[in-house]
Amino acid sequence: DMADDPKKRAKNLVARSKKKRGYLPFWLEYMSEHDVDYLEAYEEHYEKLFDRDTALPPKFKQLVVLSALAVSREDYGMQFHIRRAFEMGITQAEMVNTFQTAAWHTGALTLVHGMKVLLAIIEERKQAGKPTP
Repeated sequence: DMADDPKKRAKNLVARSKKKRGYLPFWLEYMSEHDVDYLEAYEEHYEKLFDRDTALPPKFKQLVVLSALAVSREDYGMQFHIRRAFEMGITQAEMVNTFQTAAWHTGALTLVHGMKVLLAIIEERKQAGKPTP
């Protein structure tokens, strides 16, 4: 029975999460091997926040996440979320404006950090022949 086999639960959860997001951060894959109960709870929270209709459209939620990541200067997460933003149809201009707005209250380094990661992902996408609207 899969419910009793943590390895099968973990394998299925990782596959489902990767399919839904297009990726799964390394630390969550690691968590699947060491604490699948935690990963299930994390994924349930993620789904309730991002995968259901709420007052904020998915695009706005993604921009809020980018703002928070820029403020905290978290490169790794920002790379994934900028890639995801492009896949969602969020434009360079919208991301730049998000970083500008966040920097108004948190300081210039928020803008610098957001732009540094955005420009790296733009270059990555150009090299891969992907659009960067």
